[in-house]
Amino acid sequence: MAVREPPLHGMLGITMDIKELFLAQKEAEHQGTLSVYEKIPVDRLDWRPTEGMLSLGQLARHVWRSEEGIRRMALDGDW
Repeated sequence: MAVREPPLHGMLGITMDIKELFLAQKEAEHQGTLSVYEKIPVDRLDWRPTEGMLSLGQLARHVWRSEEGIRRMALDGDW
């Protein structure tokens, strides 16, 4: 049985538990990430600043997987 955190009372009378607050924050960050990805030209995904560093495509994949992993932890309750 999952333990429910006490609700957080924010401005405007909105009540959220910690999980809901966290997920709302992550969604806002995710939208910002997507707006950056849209600006990367497809033909530049293999560009890297110097040898041995991640390419733009690899970096984008890394960030996406990190965001997805954090969302799954929150949704599955595996803190």
